[in-house]
Amino acid sequence: MTIPSVAIQQHLAGLGLVDGATGWASCAGYFPPSPDQVVSITDTTGGTPMASFAYEEPGVQLRVRGVRQDYVLTNSKVMELFDNLHTKSLDTEYPDCLAVNGPMFHGFDAVDRPVWVINFQLMRTR
Repeated sequence: MTIPSVAIQQHLAGLGLVDGATGWASCAGYFPPSPDQVVSITDTTGGTPMASFAYEEPGVQLRVRGVRQDYVLTNSKVMELFDNLHTKSLDTEYPDCLAVNGPMFHGFDAVDRPVWVINFQLMRTR
């Protein structure tokens, strides 16, 4: 089984939304101090595990940080990620991805870089 955060990271990279020439780095499991433009994907609690179900519902959180004081550009990136994940299938292991909340502005970090957060619940087949 692929860790949910890694599955999201691979999916976003496959769509050309992070890494490579996009200018947006991605990290699974941590939120590095640099580069400025980064999408951090971490595993969170999901739905209640039910032994009788043929699937699990793990959660992930995306934290998106932009360049210093660029609230608007960072919001555009968050909306692009939201639109490409909410109600979408990642692959056969993760056939569904639902936003738990819309994009939420988390504030500016210690060096005035905007940080946005979105939480998702995935469906993972067993």
